[in-house]
Amino acid sequence: MKRWRIALPLLAHALFATPLAPPATAAQTVPSAYDIARPSVVTVNARSTDGDASLGSGVVVGARRVVTNCHVVRFAATVTVRDADGQDLSAQTVLADEERDLCLLEVAGLKGQPARRRPGTEKPMTGEPVIAVGNPLGLGISTSSGLLSAVVEKQGAPHLIVSVPLSPGSSGGGLFDASGRLLGITTAIMQAGQNTNLALPATWIDELPGRGKPPVALPPAPPAEPDWAFEAERLRAAGDWTALEQWCLAWQKALPDASEAWRLRALALNSLGRDREAESDLRRALAAHPRNYLAWAELANLLSRGGRDREAIEALAAARAIYPGSGYHDLVDAQRLIRSGKFDAAYPLALRGNLRSSTDPSIGWVLLAHIAEEQKRPREAARALRIALAQQPGNAAWSAALSRALLAMGDVKGARQAVSGLNATQDAAQLVAVGREAYVQHRLADAEQSFRKALALDPAADDASIGLAAVLYETGRSEAGAKLVEAVLANDPEHPNAWRLKSSLLARERKLNEAADALGRALARQPDEMDTLRQMITLEQATHRWSSAYEHARHLVSLAQSQTSDKVTLAQILIRGGKLEAAERLIEEARREMPDDLATLLALAAVQGQRGDNAGALEIATRASTLHPTSGAAWSSRGYSLFKLGRLDEAVPALETAVRLEPDEANGWINLGNALLHQRQIKRAVEALERAYSLSPDSTDGTLYLAQAYAASGQNDKALLRLDELLARNPGRAQLWYLKGISHAQLGNAEELKRCYLKLIDIDRAAADKLRKGIARVMPKLNHVFASP
Repeated sequence: MKRWRIALPLLAHALFATPLAPPATAAQTVPSAYDIARPSVVTVNARSTDGDASLGSGVVVGARRVVTNCHVVRFAATVTVRDADGQDLSAQTVLADEERDLCLLEVAGLKGQPARRRPGTEKPMTGEPVIAVGNPLGLGISTSSGLLSAVVEKQGAPHLIVSVPLSPGSSGGGLFDASGRLLGITTAIMQAGQNTNLALPATWIDELPGRGKPPVALPPAPPAEPDWAFEAERLRAAGDWTALEQWCLAWQKALPDASEAWRLRALALNSLGRDREAESDLRRALAAHPRNYLAWAELANLLSRGGRDREAIEALAAARAIYPGSGYHDLVDAQRLIRSGKFDAAYPLALRGNLRSSTDPSIGWVLLAHIAEEQKRPREAARALRIALAQQPGNAAWSAALSRALLAMGDVKGARQAVSGLNATQDAAQLVAVGREAYVQHRLADAEQSFRKALALDPAADDASIGLAAVLYETGRSEAGAKLVEAVLANDPEHPNAWRLKSSLLARERKLNEAADALGRALARQPDEMDTLRQMITLEQATHRWSSAYEHARHLVSLAQSQTSDKVTLAQILIRGGKLEAAERLIEEARREMPDDLATLLALAAVQGQRGDNAGALEIATRASTLHPTSGAAWSSRGYSLFKLGRLDEAVPALETAVRLEPDEANGWINLGNALLHQRQIKRAVEALERAYSLSPDSTDGTLYLAQAYAASGQNDKALLRLDELLARNPGRAQLWYLKGISHAQLGNAEELKRCYLKLIDIDRAAADKLRKGIARVMPKLNHVFASP
């Protein structure tokens, strides 16, 4: 038995051609079947609420009544019928037999002639000729002919199988016999047949009143779903991050599992500086769609910016596994390497990513420019930035970078032109950027000109005033510079840049406590500004504000974009406070992220030394000086470890290397002076420690060693001056009173020696006894000082 294949409805969608008149025929004395049938066939046009249209045919069966297939009008909001005279009339469905796909329409104003019917007693005969009349493909009412191939039972009901060619648009048309009488309603094409098509028997029309039901009103169409992705991409391209965040929040509410809604909101949050929320959203994006390679790449970028390099590498590996050929992964990886200062490794990735990227090729050019700028190749940087700006004209940050590159080439005019053409506020801001770059390069005349031009464009540009003030200070016009700073602070008493400049100038004058106080005002306005936090920690360490330094370092490490080096700084402060276990945990985290980092290795060596493991400290310090042979700090740590092991002959050359590499770092000179002091090279010890004192007069250890060296060289007056400085800061330290007593004894000052001895009795009786016995052994003539305390 042959199996039925699926029948295709004869429905033409959205084909609206002007109906063509039937072709002219030769004069006939007897009307043809087509001539008889044609007036009773109409075109049915249905349109849905969203504007979609479908076209079919219909047969007039009574006054204002048309039969058609239900699938023609099923989803229609409006139906029109075009009659034989070409008039479009409004229609509505009054009865629907959905099971048989037969519907009855009421057509207001219809005057068409009802189709002639074949008597029910005259059954359709297999093999008899038949014609189909309808509107195939919307080309107009036309006819095709064939045979009645069979009358078959299909799903328990008789169907007419015909060889008449049918097309979409014929649905609902009439099947007529050779006398123009209606046999059936053409309905569908048999998918696998050759001119084997389906019609419904005309006798079913008579059964419609009993079987048909009034049509069910369609529910109102829901509002159209917003084009979430398109609008989000438009906001991203415009850089409107606040609007993008709000749009994505609505998107997430409507479609909580839409991975892109979470990813694009993370992009907005990242650009707004809310990195913790951004990371949370990226992980939600990946939970919704684990193969979202863009989310993996952007998570890698975020982790890298936060100093979590190992996690960033893992996220990049996941992105590459999903889409190995994406250039975006290479660009993110290049950015990661740039942050680590690995510019040579970043270059080929940026180049390859630039070639592969199909989304925003300007990013690759900007990265190549960044690398060229860092490697002091301003000409290449300028070329790459010009290409990027050709793709995205007017980008203020890139214009500023181009201006810096041109300035580095000595093209001051070009640097100014690079930021021209923006609005006055933008132009002023970019001129400030040019001025800052010129200031960093110590091209003070160019810097001053840029700052003054910025102020001419925008007199309210406080940053231009601060920049000009810095230039004035540098060029000996301190009074004018101070007036500018005060003017800015009068306008905005908490202006962070003004306080930062004030702090810098106070630090240069060695007024470190005042400098720290001024920087504190800047932090009050911008508590999360990382560079300011780092400067503050440095000042607090120099002024022995260890508690504040610890709090600021801990806060810095808690920020999403903190660096591995910030963990090391906190570890160093913890070491100073004897909290070695907490320090070690931070150092281990840092080593996992940057195992060969200099500061990390030096902090680890310091922990080993504090624990008394000087051999372990030496091993780490040696590794540091091997990996970083030009670091004075590494050599100083190595020399100090050798000193603690008593290997003075090896310690001194290592420390001499340290001060040769970094002659302006006090720590190397302090360690060298102490080692020379223990070698009894007193003259050289004094020279080294005097240099250390000139660099860091507030260093307790350096000042103490210098006092000892002075005393050892017989310069007791100088020794006493240094000891008095130390006692002013720490009057209860027994060692200082002991050394002061020795110096006074060498000068023969009995009364001062006695005062030191009495003070020691109050502070440390053992130290007092040591002083008394030492003087009795070396200078017995002063024994009377201790006779009766």
